[in-house]
Amino acid sequence: MYTVDFKLKVLDWYHKNGESGHVTSKHFEIDRRMLRNWLAKEDCMKKTRCRKEKKHLYPASKGPHAAVDAAVLAYLTDERSAGRPVSNKQLRAKTMEEATKLNVPASFKASDMWLKRWKKRNHVSMQMATNDSQKVPEDYRDVLHTFRSDVLKLVVAHGYTPARIVNMDQTMCRFDMPPNRTNHAIGSRSIRIANTKAAKKGFTVALAAYGCGVKLPALIIFKEKGGKLGPRVSKSLTIPSNVRVMASANGWMTSSLYHWWLRHIYSCDKDNRRLLLVDNYRPHLTDDSQEIVTAECNSDLLFIPAGCTPLVQPMDVSVNRPFKQAMRDNWLKWMSSNNERTAHGNLKQPTRQHVINWISAAWDNIKAESIIETFMRCGITAAADGSDDEKMFSHIPRVIVEEDLQEGEDAIENDDDVDEDTAEYDNDDDGMVTGDDFDQFDSDED
Repeated sequence: MYTVDFKLKVLDWYHKNGESGHVTSKHFEIDRRMLRNWLAKEDCMKKTRCRKEKKHLYPASKGPHAAVDAAVLAYLTDERSAGRPVSNKQLRAKTMEEATKLNVPASFKASDMWLKRWKKRNHVSMQMATNDSQKVPEDYRDVLHTFRSDVLKLVVAHGYTPARIVNMDQTMCRFDMPPNRTNHAIGSRSIRIANTKAAKKGFTVALAAYGCGVKLPALIIFKEKGGKLGPRVSKSLTIPSNVRVMASANGWMTSSLYHWWLRHIYSCDKDNRRLLLVDNYRPHLTDDSQEIVTAECNSDLLFIPAGCTPLVQPMDVSVNRPFKQAMRDNWLKWMSSNNERTAHGNLKQPTRQHVINWISAAWDNIKAESIIETFMRCGITAAADGSDDEKMFSHIPRVIVEEDLQEGEDAIENDDDVDEDTAEYDNDDDGMVTGDDFDQFDSDED
């Protein structure tokens, strides 16, 4: 484990000695990929060290502001006593609620800086609860160039517009979605986050959208014995229009369910040939699956290059993370009012209907503009004349930087300016359904 100071020392030597990655990595006996990651995060690490070196004084609030301080601290204490996680967003909302109650002047705002000072005054910080994604290939630039060329050939050959290009991806979710960080009083050895013990109850959600921003209904695949929802269960569920619900024996997207998705959600459009982009998940690769896409659905099929889904798969790049964050926000709201207990005294777990409603709301929350922008940045709908080249693949440096999660944590260690509401809430952002994600499922894939 390398400290920020050591990393900056390496980078300083690198700049002063010819900026040779090979020579620097050999001199300090470090991996060249690690050096590239450090170079990409150099500015962030320098700012972090500067903030640590500065000493600020945060005097206590006076008058009605002091009452707001005390009320927010009492709220945090109560929530943490119950084991519930508390995000910066929740603290800001509570602050404004208390300020309104206490008739604090309307000019008061619970800004990021105010919250940072409040934390310093009350000895509170964002902490990890005491409770391996695929690697981007070394030659990813060549791989992306080939992928872009393959897309352009099909677009030119068939005149595909964004309204005729679709990307689908399946992502793993759980009935319990607690964050792994919470605000808590400094100095505690044990940081508990309450949950309903349903973290191992997993299911799959298949999300798909056109390059023009139109979203197809989300497919939820629950884990059910026998691989089907019973008639009594099906009748008891209220299914929103933007959701479809199926089941498998293990909660995976199986080959048969993928075929169902192709025929009933993606469906056939004989008048308009389309382009479907999917990753290299096993059910997508079978001969039967490819035959359904090309023959029954009147579509071309293009696979996202292996290891490059976080780079050029739109659902992975900017849909899965906000989708899961919206789901988690709904889970947190539900948990804050969930006082029902089982006969053994445990918190009652969310039902299928809860999950369906959360998914429907989260899918509605994804904006068409974001999808359109992402397809372009992934090089799928970018203009062939080069007018979009400046924006195309502009997200990739950030993805490469975030690839090594542990190193990312080192670079922002103890940095209260990081917004955990978007930065570190999600542990499975890659959107890939893997054996590791579903290690609790025993059944074989269809």
